[in-house]
Amino acid sequence: VYDSTGTLSPLIGSLRLSFRDCSNKGGCKNWDEGIDENIRRKFIERMYQVNLVRNMTYNRSGTPKDATSKNGTLYVFTDASQEMNQFVCYLSLPREGGGHTCTFIMAKNHLASQTSTIPRKELEAATLSVAHAEKIGMSLKNIIVKKVLIVDSTIVLSWVGAGVDPKSTCYVKDRVKLLINTYKDQCYWTATHLNPSDCGTRADPGVSVVAPDSEFVLGPTWIRHGLDEAVKNGTIVHMNTYTRTARDMRKYNEEIRGPRPVQGPMPYELPVLPEETLEHEHLEPTAMMIKGEQSNLRKKSLE
Repeated sequence: VYDSTGTLSPLIGSLRLSFRDCSNKGGCKNWDEGIDENIRRKFIERMYQVNLVRNMTYNRSGTPKDATSKNGTLYVFTDASQEMNQFVCYLSLPREGGGHTCTFIMAKNHLASQTSTIPRKELEAATLSVAHAEKIGMSLKNIIVKKVLIVDSTIVLSWVGAGVDPKSTCYVKDRVKLLINTYKDQCYWTATHLNPSDCGTRADPGVSVVAPDSEFVLGPTWIRHGLDEAVKNGTIVHMNTYTRTARDMRKYNEEIRGPRPVQGPMPYELPVLPEETLEHEHLEPTAMMIKGEQSNLRKKSLE
């Protein structure tokens, strides 16, 4: 299927998933072995879905006639699931009578790693958009003046909002650096049902998600009202809202990584403060030092 702009990327992604299932779940060890019947039936159904778009026609992306200036904004939406990563880009320009335009530029779908966690997959999906956003920015350098990244993962925003943390793993640190260099501080959160890239992370999205009048092709409605209006009514939230604190990091580790081990080093990506520090973080340093000295004296007297 030739799809240079990625308009059909949600459907193409489901086909890629079928190919991977043939090798991972089909049990085919040799070339002459048959494919599992359930996987074969699912592949045929997905191919039929792709065949249904033959008669669909799409408008070519271009500069709208009622655009008042070339101060355009490139909106990049990303999402990830257990199986796939997806991103989609839209160009928005101010209109003469007020409001903004929203034009589909391109989309891309990738198979996600099967050994990575969901937060890392969300970060990887955002990172995959960097190269394409840079190329679009260079091609439309006389039009695009700002790039905006929008995700539905608060953990990714907390990583980006904290900057390049030297205590983070190289995996997180290198990708956060790329996102900051490309999008600066223009990173926002939105709800999953308002994220158009969400449809590309499903195993069987259906033909309706790529129809010419679908939200995936036309773009979210709130873009036509402008970025400031979306922030004002809470449709999107700036990354500074998700600055990490000690209690937030502890809650993240307990919910995502599991309970804290009793002994041994802590295999977490984010540092976790001990329980004693969280309980007495309001005390002055001198009070903590006095408490420690009293504890040491007690141990010596016992010895």
